[in-house]
Amino acid sequence: MQLWFWAAVTGMVLAGISNFGFKIAAKKGFDADVFILYSGIVSVVFAGAGLLILRPDGVVTLLLIIITVIAGAVAAQGGLAEDSCLAVH
Repeated sequence: MQLWFWAAVTGMVLAGISNFGFKIAAKKGFDADVFILYSGIVSVVFAGAGLLILRPDGVVTLLLIIITVIAGAVAAQGGLAEDSCLAVH
């Protein structure tokens, strides 16, 4: 099968796991902002490690690290912005 198919399936499974984690955190009364921050950190660590281990052809290591960190920071900020927009004051 094509690589894009496995990437799409993996993304869907990980998104489901993430949403399940958010439901558990909400039920236990954890702070959503801290949970989103930790989720972003874990994503950056796993994505960075995976990309460094697999090392796609023609990718510079420093560029790969920079892109991974920026993607994690943007995702964390997006999650925090969404959380603050949905908060009822």
